[in-house]
Amino acid sequence: MRMSIIEVLPNNSLSTEIKEFFTKEKGAEVVNIRVEEIAELWDKTDVFILIGSLGIAVRLFSPLLKDKMSDPGIMVVDSKGNFCIALCGGHQKRINVLARSLSHFIGAQAVITTASDERGLFSPEEVATRIGGKLEGDRKTLRKIMEHIVQGKEVDFFFDPPFCPPAFPGYRLREWKEEAPGEEFLFFGERILKGSEGVAIRPKTLVLGIGFRKNISTEEIEKAIQDFFDKNAYSLASLEEIVTLERKKQSLLALSEKWGVTIEGVSEEELRQVEGNFQSPCAQKHLNIPGLAEPALILRGCKILVEKAVYPGITLALGRKKWRREGLLYLVSLGIEGNKNFTPQAWEALEDSEWILGYHKYLDLIPPHLHCRILRNYSAMGEEVKRAELAISLAERGNRVSLVSSGDVGVFGMVSPTLEIASQRGISWKIIPGVSACLYAASRLGSPLVSGFAAVSLSDYLVPWEKIQRDLEYLAATELAVAIYNVVERGKEEKVTFLKSIFAKYRGDSVPVGLVRASGEAEVVPLRELEPHYVNMQCTLIIAPSCAKVEGKTILVERGYLL
Repeated sequence: MRMSIIEVLPNNSLSTEIKEFFTKEKGAEVVNIRVEEIAELWDKTDVFILIGSLGIAVRLFSPLLKDKMSDPGIMVVDSKGNFCIALCGGHQKRINVLARSLSHFIGAQAVITTASDERGLFSPEEVATRIGGKLEGDRKTLRKIMEHIVQGKEVDFFFDPPFCPPAFPGYRLREWKEEAPGEEFLFFGERILKGSEGVAIRPKTLVLGIGFRKNISTEEIEKAIQDFFDKNAYSLASLEEIVTLERKKQSLLALSEKWGVTIEGVSEEELRQVEGNFQSPCAQKHLNIPGLAEPALILRGCKILVEKAVYPGITLALGRKKWRREGLLYLVSLGIEGNKNFTPQAWEALEDSEWILGYHKYLDLIPPHLHCRILRNYSAMGEEVKRAELAISLAERGNRVSLVSSGDVGVFGMVSPTLEIASQRGISWKIIPGVSACLYAASRLGSPLVSGFAAVSLSDYLVPWEKIQRDLEYLAATELAVAIYNVVERGKEEKVTFLKSIFAKYRGDSVPVGLVRASGEAEVVPLRELEPHYVNMQCTLIIAPSCAKVEGKTILVERGYLL
């Protein structure tokens, strides 16, 4: 992705911050340019970011806008960094997503005005961008599809075998059966469907093998290719590559530039090694090779879709490369206190995901505009493995999926079983860290963890209570602060009784205990006053070292600094 930043008034710190984000986080090529260079770089830039007023942006860019399908994306950031405004290319260039991501990074407010993105829905343009295809269809049909999506009506998303695109909220995946529906639909495939009311997403999978005589003009080659594609009902928008003899590549560079395809070359020696029954007397006579168009496709690892067709001085054959969208599983930490402790990385992972799964109490933390992406299957306690398997199965189909947890997903979370299954199935994953419950509790209590700490869960759902008891005794005998998760369950109040007894044995019954509830309310009591009715599963305890001091609701532990 190529990005250009324009500063109306110099603000080096903001410009640097924006450049750093897109370079490091997005891997983009970012340059600073002058206002005078915008027109010159218009066709060479994917995204323009103007730091300045919206009015200036409108006046600068409006004379250059031609077509929303091909124009660059435009974002406006005010000079104080308060707002990230998605101006143009919200869907086509994913400016809506980029504006939200940048706003979380710099602490700004994203301004998104497209109806679908306000609801977390996916426009056909966004779907096409996400699965790496090119949109092809008339604007009227595209608008009607978008109207259906915004109104909450599912749109048929047909696909041509062997393709099977990932599922998106608002779309109903269906294999094409040669029956055109009466309403507008999306179609994923290379074939041209005559007389349909669909908008096509074209995967870049087709490879054209070509041989041609000397002195054949580019115009003749282009005319033959277009006729070949028309007769076989394949879209040129799906053409990714043209392959010919290495020494003839130069003759096709004009087509490469015009159609945005790559030109690959093969040698005569490579062609001679290809096994198969190819009937090409001309190639055998003049080049001593079995053929060119079809063997070249085999060398490129293609399945032959259309056998060779002969035009005057030109031979063509069509092949297909394998298509697959790589799925990704995010393990997202949501922090504590609703979405107040969401990290920019957590926001971005959620925005990037097509589906969001988690325990139902965690799903309640998801921002409203993303609720349409929530899957509530297996959202209860005790269904963790099923939840992980569902998330992984979606990622296997090519979806980006967020499996969410409060606090930090790696602390008494679902990381272990999920990664074990994901690794077995070859699924890519990314862990998004967050503010854990014990760190949040410490921030409300003072400095209880400053000299080291351990964290223990009292839940015996997965770990035997006898092991938890042994761990608690070992820790009680140290001078480490101990954070306690899942303190008490209904009917298991004896856990608190044991906790009090074992820590009183080693630290005395007056050692301070900090309690931080889900609401953020903090309290400090001596160990002897800790009672089961004080706490619940959403309460975090921190049992301080015996050397700790208490001032009101603050626990102070010395680190050893000379004061």
